[in-house]
Amino acid sequence: MNQMDRHAWMSPGKATVGLILALLEEEGKLDMSKDVVDYVPELAGSNWDGISVLDAANMETGLALEETLDAIIDPASIIVRFFSAEFGSPNPLTGEMENWLDILKTAEKIEGEEPGEVFRYSSAVTQVSVLLAENLDDKTWADLFQERVWGKVGAREDIMFHLMPDGTAVTHGLISTTLEDFARFGLIFTPSWAATAHEDIVSDAVLERMQNAGNPEAFRRGSKFAGLTDEFGEEPKANSMQWDAVFEDGALYKHGNVGQGLYVDPARDFVGVYFSTNGYIPPYGEDRAQGFLRQAAKYLSGE
Repeated sequence: MNQMDRHAWMSPGKATVGLILALLEEEGKLDMSKDVVDYVPELAGSNWDGISVLDAANMETGLALEETLDAIIDPASIIVRFFSAEFGSPNPLTGEMENWLDILKTAEKIEGEEPGEVFRYSSAVTQVSVLLAENLDDKTWADLFQERVWGKVGAREDIMFHLMPDGTAVTHGLISTTLEDFARFGLIFTPSWAATAHEDIVSDAVLERMQNAGNPEAFRRGSKFAGLTDEFGEEPKANSMQWDAVFEDGALYKHGNVGQGLYVDPARDFVGVYFSTNGYIPPYGEDRAQGFLRQAAKYLSGE
């Protein structure tokens, strides 16, 4: 890549959603204890009834929307149908063109599981939070993110949000910037925010919310706990507000498909980012960069 080339963030884009939710909460526009359907009435009357915004933000909906290997390779799964609809592709089995939100209205409850009990990773849940924010602000995601965050970051280049056929930004992953501007986004969570940003975007209260909104028990019950513990060489405390891992010392990490990463360590004033195009072929699919970034942060802090 050249220095000014843009690359897809993939799932670290979810960190932008967690941040917007926390900012809306700080502004008093959003009560995260309320149900998702209070803000996204389009889902009312479905199994989304009774799921809080916080449980959705932490991917603990109790709905069968998890991105497991079995789901991803099953053309009939709700996740495959969701991804197909995002790209304007037909249902792989029926050939029917579907709307992503209509698909999510059909999500089934997991038998014996209540919201808030298990962390089940799902990009589909992130997109519901995107719609929630757009409904609250009555603006497109690009506009609200530009006003609250990107216009203040001090980025050298634009951020690109890639869109579904209905115009919804695919914020769970299809965001593109330069690598340097990716790092500038991470820097706004640290004490050195003024090195790039025009104002303090992430208050202490917002940062604390993102670090502590997770449920450690639900995280440990989820499928990502073991892998993240192996990749870091230590146990994260929880997932929280769209971040994959938060540590006891407040460091946050978000992984992306085919090897993207964002590691933010406010206490050590450290940010690490990386792009790649690694496929899921061993050993390349075994992303270890996050563990090296955490060790680098500790080393540079004299630990």
